Amino acid sequence: MSDPNKDLESMKREAARHAKEEARKRLAAKHEAEMSKLEEHREEEKALPKDKGINVEEAKAKAAAAAKAKAAALAKQKREGNEEVTDEE
Repeated sequence: MSDPNKDLESMKREAARHAKEEARKRLAAKHEAEMSKLEEHREEEKALPKDKGINVEEAKAKAAAAAKAKAAALAKQKREGNEEVTDEE
């Protein structure tokens, strides 16, 4: 007959080995997820416009100026009698 203590020790070693293997798998999966997020973040940065020098206030001012110019052009067209111009243009 085999010694019950040796069987128990063998089972403990096998359980510890299995736990270490599972921990390695979880760590590898976590690392892969982090690398994937990092790569995704890099791709998003590449997609951003290169002109990062413009701040929010400058962007708002440019948008307001463009809207004002468009409104002035529409008003001029309406004054000249071109009634087919709509606000959607």
